Amino acid sequence: MRGPTYNCGANDKIQSIIYNLNESDVMDNKIYITKYICKDTLREYKHLKLSTWTGQDVPSHEALCKQVAGTNLLIRFSSDVVDATLLDAAGK
Repeated sequence: MRGPTYNCGANDKIQSIIYNLNESDVMDNKIYITKYICKDTLREYKHLKLSTWTGQDVPSHEALCKQVAGTNLLIRFSSDVVDATLLDAAGK
């Protein structure tokens, strides 16, 4: 076995979201995506300050709060809970 595999089905949605953002929205901002994104997609956007969840599982709220520190732009999915605690953590 080569190791864990990840569902990369979200990549098309992520690429569409990033493509449709204004250049000023992405160039000077730290972007965090709450789902795993395949390495090929990440390479395509290596010019951006982009980070993503790296686990196979759904991140806990506590884990997301730690991961989004300093984030200016959050790309999330409907299953993610976004509340004042998460937004406050992102702004730090």
